[in-house]
Amino acid sequence: MQPVAETVASMFRNAGLQDVTITLEGGVTQAEGGKGYQVSARI
Repeated sequence: MQPVAETVASMFRNAGLQDVTITLEGGVTQAEGGKGYQVSARI
């Protein structure tokens, strides 16, 4: 997993969100140093 995705997921969890997922759809592009991970959370 990309550190950026993990960091964003941690931020969501720290904010009290329980349903946090990391997928391979969208997210930070490879050109920006990512691998296409997308972090989403349900409120």
